[in-house]
Amino acid sequence: MKLSAPHLRRLQAGIESELRSNRPARDYLIAFAGAAVMAVVLFYAALGVLRATDRLPPPPVSGTWCIDSRLTWLKDNPDWKDAGLIAVGSSATWHNLDFGVVSPEAQTRGGVVNAAPCFLTFNQTRYLAEFLIQRASRVETVMMVLAPRDFQGCSRNPTAFFDPDLVDQFIAGDINKAWLRFRNFRLKDVFLHAIYADERKAQVQFDQFGSGPLFSEAPHTGYPFKPESDCYSELTRLADMLESKDIQFIAVTFPVMQGWAERYDPSGVMQAHFKSGIESAVASTKAIVVDGMAKWRAPDLSFTDPVHLQWPETAAFTRFIWQEARQQGADLPPLAEGDLSADVAIATPMADAITQNTPGQSEGYAAGVPEGFGWCSGSYKPEGSRAPPSDFTAVTGKGQVYPKAGAPAHASPGGSITVANAKTYVHLNASREWVLVQDQATDEIAGAHFVSDFSQEPGKRMKQNAQSDRTVVIGPPPAGYNDHFWLSKRGTYTAGSIDGVYVQMDMRTNDPNGKFVANVGADWWRDAGAGSADGLANQSAAGMSNWVELSTQWTTLRFYSGSTAQLQADPPPPLADGMPETSHRIVRRGANTASPCLSASQEQAR
Repeated sequence: MKLSAPHLRRLQAGIESELRSNRPARDYLIAFAGAAVMAVVLFYAALGVLRATDRLPPPPVSGTWCIDSRLTWLKDNPDWKDAGLIAVGSSATWHNLDFGVVSPEAQTRGGVVNAAPCFLTFNQTRYLAEFLIQRASRVETVMMVLAPRDFQGCSRNPTAFFDPDLVDQFIAGDINKAWLRFRNFRLKDVFLHAIYADERKAQVQFDQFGSGPLFSEAPHTGYPFKPESDCYSELTRLADMLESKDIQFIAVTFPVMQGWAERYDPSGVMQAHFKSGIESAVASTKAIVVDGMAKWRAPDLSFTDPVHLQWPETAAFTRFIWQEARQQGADLPPLAEGDLSADVAIATPMADAITQNTPGQSEGYAAGVPEGFGWCSGSYKPEGSRAPPSDFTAVTGKGQVYPKAGAPAHASPGGSITVANAKTYVHLNASREWVLVQDQATDEIAGAHFVSDFSQEPGKRMKQNAQSDRTVVIGPPPAGYNDHFWLSKRGTYTAGSIDGVYVQMDMRTNDPNGKFVANVGADWWRDAGAGSADGLANQSAAGMSNWVELSTQWTTLRFYSGSTAQLQADPPPPLADGMPETSHRIVRRGANTASPCLSASQEQAR
């Protein structure tokens, strides 16, 4: 049928009218789609900014940043599935075990790994332990550190705190992290992490075994704990499950922080109930209970809070656990022989100074130092060096840092070492007073990377960043070099007026996996401006202290040029009061390797 022109015009007009009537809906859909695309673009752009500023939280697998950090570690370290011993628990397990003390034999039996996260109640710990054990092919032993805090909340906190299928995909790398961030996005979590990223990064560190070094300038006593029966039932379920799989279970009660006990449990009732609750929960199994609550004692300064030890304390605590468990029949290899009794608790700064200047008391040795150097093994005082040459009038305190001999090479591009409170005192022979002649509070630190054996090759520029609190952050020593530094303005005195020098500096590294040793000493100089001349005519070494292994905890290095008897009879101000150290507990660990250096008699025979 042929339409007339009027009919065609009416049809065209109808179509145009219909299109006009639908335009708002179409425009809305286009606008909506554009806005959605723009929102996604802005979403990932914001995440990119957070990533670039190192404030992006880990992929949100569980929804809790600390637990997600652990899941990310498991993803990045797949060898955990082959470990023979797995530590599982909450933060009391994560932060309080230093498996650096285990022997090579333990490593050959599948190795050890700490897979504990934080913020878990015990029902959630059981859930995580079952998940890990189902996926670990060689596990023989499960170890847990149990604190009363983790035994409350089991009745109200969900046991299945993560989706096992999702975690399996994440650990295997089978899920897109960008999609995961979109799927599980929580604005509050991202916002809070962006604000508190620096604080959280300090709390979430992992050593090579997965343990988390933790430090605190001053301990705090926390709050009271009220363990509940539901949590003990969860422990029974876990112990039964492990026994059914023929897996050895070592449960450790955490030591008591006395400040917490005095404030919240002065009668000891809670402690007694907790210990009996743990023992009853596993009584029907072969589980081994190590009673750290009753048998391990440490001053409050050894704790960061009622649930965590300062990291330097954890090595001795781990040895205690290992030895106690073995005494009860645990199938564990012995600790490395050099580590069994090498730790020495130092009561006073004076005792620490003596330890650091007694030959044979180094905590390790420096890589690259020639075996014939007098200070190769540490403490060194050249004959006649107690006092300066009679015509010299200046002195400089100095320090040096080397990679630890025998330690695996460890690249640490972002690593650093902090030096603080460097001071040099000289002893006036007439008045028998000690006088402060160099002080980092007012003097600058100078230095460079020198070749390890101080050969004639030129040194390298060393990164130095002076901080507002007068500390100085320096770069770690590159392979084949050291960090050598000193107080730049020499201390001065009248020729013939002094008969000794004392130097001390505080140091620490920011890299828990870095293995460095350091010592301090002093050089006598002809005058404040004398340069280094051939034959060292303008310079004379006063000596060096023993090697101290650095950690992320502050340690004070000390050197004195005189005899120990003279130091004790007339101590410098930092050692004068003879009172126990109050800022932190001093523990020195003997070297666990033989000295690579020649003895004095060997050197004389050369």
